Amino acid sequence: MRPSAFLTANRRWALRRLGALAVTVGLIAAYAGCGDHLTGSIFSWTVTPYGRIVEPGGQAVFAINVASKVDINAGVAFAVRGLPAGATADISPPELPSGAQDATATITVPADTELGTYPLIFTATEAGQRPIDSVWRDLIVENAAGQPDFSLEIGPTNLVLDVAGGQSCDFKLWPRNNFVGTVDVSLEGLTDDLELAPAPTPSSLTIGPVGATSGGFVLLFRANGAVQSPVVLTFRAVSGAITHTRTITVTLPTGGGGDADFTLDVRPTDFTFAAQHDEKTFDFTVTPVNGFRGDVDMALVFESSFLFLVTGPSPDPVAITSDDPVSGNFIFYAFTGVPPNPPPTDVTLRGTSGALTHEVHVTVGPPPP
Repeated sequence: MRPSAFLTANRRWALRRLGALAVTVGLIAAYAGCGDHLTGSIFSWTVTPYGRIVEPGGQAVFAINVASKVDINAGVAFAVRGLPAGATADISPPELPSGAQDATATITVPADTELGTYPLIFTATEAGQRPIDSVWRDLIVENAAGQPDFSLEIGPTNLVLDVAGGQSCDFKLWPRNNFVGTVDVSLEGLTDDLELAPAPTPSSLTIGPVGATSGGFVLLFRANGAVQSPVVLTFRAVSGAITHTRTITVTLPTGGGGDADFTLDVRPTDFTFAAQHDEKTFDFTVTPVNGFRGDVDMALVFESSFLFLVTGPSPDPVAITSDDPVSGNFIFYAFTGVPPNPPPTDVTLRGTSGALTHEVHVTVGPPPP
């Protein structure tokens, strides 16, 4: 743990409470980019925030900022995919002229949009360069506050499979606002190289009004010709008009070596505090891929009026000296002051080693007043 981690997190909270929001946003923008912020050397940009909550028939706005470009005189075009059926994205301006840095993306969802979480991928294309995707951003479609709902937690969300065996995933469903009902779960996006043994079990769960219900599944690698890697799977939980999804990235052995890299996973990725002054430990794992060796620097990025960092991420840095994964944790403390019902906090855990950067997004809900 860096000595300043606790002070830094709480300084951000204090600045926000004092109205110095611009300072906090500036800090987050400085750290939350999709690349190094070196003016005029590489393309670097941000999309904030990491998630927006919108009611059916409403709008959500994301801010886009370009910090640097390969060619300072080049224009930049934006696009977004992963929208709910019938939803539209109005990006203004649709193409950023030379010298400009900021744009907005206004997402409008129809009144009949299914409730749930929609992972959005924003794309920026500098003229003459390849398109660059953002880390996914959550568009959460919910009814007005207080409507029955449920949350979905799954982990790990980054898997590395080899010929030796399989990897298990666990999922957990939590009722919210006295939700009671049956939730059907499924896994989508399997390729010929992946086998479920077993499939998500149970495939149908009855939950509510309190307490969590859990299940799991196992993924096996079965080489079938030319192997495509990585594979992105979608885990879906559905109850009536409510749908929640989570993505799972699976790295497979291709037989061609590949570049040294690592994966980053956090458990849980969705958590709500049950009471004031509670603490929660979040566990993370760094797994080497293709012989990766080196130190991975860990960092947490968040802005919250109720969430306080007690310790971590620890260890920092994470030293990878073999093919074995290395685990660590960080601990949050929750207390709700004013306002009494703040929105959930988006927390990003970032692992960086040289030019390699991986992020995991965690949603943390506040305790009741």
